[in-house]
Amino acid sequence: MEIRGTIAFLAAVFACNGQTPGSFIAIKHMTSPRSGHTATLLANGKVLIAGGGTLTAEIYDPLTGAFAPTGNMTNWHLGASWQAWQTGQAATLLADGRVLITGANSAELYDPATESFRATGPMTTGGVSATLLNSGKVLIVGGHCIGDAGIIATTVSNAAELYDPLTGTFAPTGNMTTGRCNPRSTLLPDGRVLILPSEEGDDYGSIELYDPSTGTFSALDWNGNGNIASTSNLLVNGIVLAALASQECDAGSEQAVLYDAAADSFTFTGGMVNSICRPTGTLLSDGTVLVAAGPFAGPLAQVYDPAMRRFSPTANLSSERISHTATLLNDGTVLSAGGMSSIGGPFDHRYGFTTLDSAELYHPAAVVPPPGLLTAREQSRRDLARGHEPGGIGERSSNQRRSRRDLLHRIDRKRYRSSANHHWRPPRGNRVFRKCPWLRRVGPDRRSRARWDFQRRCVRPTAVSRPNE
Repeated sequence: MEIRGTIAFLAAVFACNGQTPGSFIAIKHMTSPRSGHTATLLANGKVLIAGGGTLTAEIYDPLTGAFAPTGNMTNWHLGASWQAWQTGQAATLLADGRVLITGANSAELYDPATESFRATGPMTTGGVSATLLNSGKVLIVGGHCIGDAGIIATTVSNAAELYDPLTGTFAPTGNMTTGRCNPRSTLLPDGRVLILPSEEGDDYGSIELYDPSTGTFSALDWNGNGNIASTSNLLVNGIVLAALASQECDAGSEQAVLYDAAADSFTFTGGMVNSICRPTGTLLSDGTVLVAAGPFAGPLAQVYDPAMRRFSPTANLSSERISHTATLLNDGTVLSAGGMSSIGGPFDHRYGFTTLDSAELYHPAAVVPPPGLLTAREQSRRDLARGHEPGGIGERSSNQRRSRRDLLHRIDRKRYRSSANHHWRPPRGNRVFRKCPWLRRVGPDRRSRARWDFQRRCVRPTAVSRPNE
């Protein structure tokens, strides 16, 4: 009932602001036209938009609804041409809030605090598929496939490497079982990485699983009917949704598959409402997935419901978008920015593409609190935000809190053990500090000193009041 009330309230807010739930609303334009760029949600809620035919970068602020320039990148990355169908760079948000940008055998870091880029690396491969692991390192795999003016420049590679943010260096890891270019990689709940074929020239007959504990890849059969994965989203139930597309993107597709990591198996799910080829796929706050635009789709969009296992239509974008970005914001809306739009018809001598600087926001039909996060990476981020040391899979920080609570309970019992009223105990936990504010707050690694402080400094019988006093 509480969730329904929240949804109804937010729907009313959207209506009052002239924003119909389940619709796209045009916003201010970017500072530069971009296509094949990257968009990264920062820890402060803003969005870093970089590359796409230029070395410039800009920041989108959801509070003001405006774009503003930031520092320029230090290197050109593959896919910088405005004619590129796919991005030639990857942007990964690190645990410390910086952004790692990789591609074209070069890498750089963006620091939101200084709003500047600086080079890091160098890389050992030219891969453009990057995934943040639970350890805080970044896995980079495969080569690159860039479409430029109808020509496919392909570099197929089975190499893989790991980036360590602590040392700022890249190091090789185990090779993939086959060569790939621009594969799609998704972090699974158990910490492994699912790698799917996503480009022409890729091996579309198999997929890969990377195990960080062993640093090795293993192959699995790919049940894609000769298609590639145009999107890959980890759902809140731990299943991966992949929308399929033809290799050369010469026709649309209406197929989608689900990957179950526990069973290592694929199953087909409900057919898509609209034919797609390389759209964007964005996990929304209510657990559904927004699949929008791309070649052959025009401005059409649709939403996948994991509970019903089916796609349903939603409102159209304000314009056709190809090679654009779609980023989920903290308020539940989705920022769609840049891309390309076709000019004229296929039999028109003026037929071609123009790069867009426009942007729009998708307001979903339902906005709920963020779904249960399934990976240890997100648990580590929450621990950092609370001031705790990341605990790998979250166990260390919870044990620290448990040890601290037990310590306070033992201190309470020791202080009042000689009381005349033996059956009564004072309030446990942090309440004791309100009566003994001079008791130092120390961690479980200094238990003996904590007991000494309590006995030495908090000895007055009026430290806490008893029920009958």
